[in-house]
Amino acid sequence: MNAKPSNSDQSYLWFEQSQVLFAVPMDCLQEVMSVPLLRPLPTSEPALAGLTTLRNVILPVFNPLLFLDARSHLAGNSGVVAILKSSDGVCLGLLADRIGKVITLPALKPLPRSVQQKSVFAGIARIENLSEIFVLDVPQLAALMGAEEPNQPSDYIFR
Repeated sequence: MNAKPSNSDQSYLWFEQSQVLFAVPMDCLQEVMSVPLLRPLPTSEPALAGLTTLRNVILPVFNPLLFLDARSHLAGNSGVVAILKSSDGVCLGLLADRIGKVITLPALKPLPRSVQQKSVFAGIARIENLSEIFVLDVPQLAALMGAEEPNQPSDYIFR
């Protein structure tokens, strides 16, 4: 996916997973919680760390590091989960070792060739005092995972 220019009014929350920085638009952030018990799905997308429930809704939780390099090792499930909600109502979680702060990003640049799943990223940015930040595209992430808007609290479907 080509890098999209950043809206100067758009706020992002940055977070860290295994010393790699990621960011998500603030308007997609629903909440942050401690990592719950995750139930793995052995034949699922490698980046899917597992499923959990949040207020009676099944929630897929992903390790964003594996979107960059499918061979990355998992650092464990300690830390927090950022709960995101896409514009079409799909909820998902992202593992994070540490949550940063709200920032405004400069224009996004294209991703390096080494990134495995470019479609889940809006681009990459660099800001003062931080290294590169990989900006996730939440609607594309939800679409890639095959999640559909639930009809009932526990109806999540993965293709």
